[in-house]
Amino acid sequence: MTARRLPLPAFLPALAFLLAPAPAAPASGAPASGSARADSLIALAQRAGREGKPRLAITRYREAERAAPGRRDEIQAALAFQYAWAGDLDRAGTAFDAALAADPGNYDLRMGRLLVTNWKGHHLAAWKGYADLVMDYPERAGPLVGLAAAQNWAGRPDLARHSLTWSRKLEPRNTDAARLETSIRNALRPDAGVFYDWSEDSDDYQVNGVWAEAGFSPHPQVRLVPFVNRLGIRQPLAPDVDETWLGLTVAARPATRLGFRGRLSVLADRTDGATYAPLTASTTLDWTLGDRVRVSGNFERFAVVSFRTFPEKITGEVYGAAVQLRPDWLTRVDLTADLARYAPVAGFETNHRRQFRVAASRQVWAPIRLRLGASGRVLDFQKVQDNGIWTPDDFWVAAGLVEWNWGPRDGRSVSGGAEIGPAREAGGDVTFFASWHLAYSQALGRGLGLEISAGHSEGNVESWTGYDRSYAHAGLRIRF
Repeated sequence: MTARRLPLPAFLPALAFLLAPAPAAPASGAPASGSARADSLIALAQRAGREGKPRLAITRYREAERAAPGRRDEIQAALAFQYAWAGDLDRAGTAFDAALAADPGNYDLRMGRLLVTNWKGHHLAAWKGYADLVMDYPERAGPLVGLAAAQNWAGRPDLARHSLTWSRKLEPRNTDAARLETSIRNALRPDAGVFYDWSEDSDDYQVNGVWAEAGFSPHPQVRLVPFVNRLGIRQPLAPDVDETWLGLTVAARPATRLGFRGRLSVLADRTDGATYAPLTASTTLDWTLGDRVRVSGNFERFAVVSFRTFPEKITGEVYGAAVQLRPDWLTRVDLTADLARYAPVAGFETNHRRQFRVAASRQVWAPIRLRLGASGRVLDFQKVQDNGIWTPDDFWVAAGLVEWNWGPRDGRSVSGGAEIGPAREAGGDVTFFASWHLAYSQALGRGLGLEISAGHSEGNVESWTGYDRSYAHAGLRIRF
């Protein structure tokens, strides 16, 4: 449901010029000044488009529209493609709708409108529209390529490859089909990665880890990733803990609207004298109800180190649910809730936790995909226990948030975000909580990629005496 965009389809600039209004001859006895000025402005718009300046082309087309109001319908077609070319998808959709109202059977306009629909994240709607276009124009490859793009973004690369196979039979040298086929093939290639992670909190609890994994796809709808995770856990007043976890991550989409992700980890070197089960697991099922609504449910069995209970771990289960809403392609609302049970350990009783979170944000500046929004979180434990993990009573936080993401995923990109707002635990004063994170990725060539990220959260930015935590991550990934 995330609004994403392919590289510019080859047909888009061409259609922008093919559908540009032709010079209009004035009716007998009518003044020619309006149409003559419009023709001049249209020529300037076409020139701007050829020079890769869609914003300037839009300005000239709109001036032409004002100069010759009677030619609005024919100008809307070219204007729609220029809006799409410039990434102004809302105006592009409006212009396509206006042009289609005047010429509902126009193949090029229908293709352009569906392209915008798909770019705005409405992949299921675009899928249906392209399928209708395939039925109307079975001799053309374009609708099949568009259908493949919608199917791939909807999570069905298997069906997308099937559609591309048929498109190549109609047009073997279609550049959009070749580009999409390469993108799908690259996503399914085996890969491997090695990563280093570090974190430390204000209690001097430090974790260093090396994670290695290898991923492969036995089927386009299935991804298997076996991994090994070597952890070193340190606290100045407690014994050193070193652990090795072996595991497998499985991601699958058995149906268009149904997805599954699971992870199983087994502790390979359990500490002597411990009685806990050396096993953790997590599963998530997500169901896409439509382009605007996705729901999911998850289960997790956890086992975390606590120096208050060592050599035993704090273990338990989490049951959660989430809803993601997309009122429009720029706005996202996430609602999550979970219940957790903490098993009794080392003299500490069974405990339960409730947690609710809501976050809403909207993209406000397209060049860096800048999002602004707000979030709220409520966390409550049945019992406050000094067992080495944070067990607050009736904690809440409300924060403003900002997120950005600049650059393509397959090139050089920088992303990050920050939150700040008031927070309070029962019986305490209101303080200000803040956090930030920053990530950088770079394609190094020959399938090799670098990724680096870091972040910090501060429980009390007024006195800098609250609980805080910092983390860093770095690694290399190679796609074979």
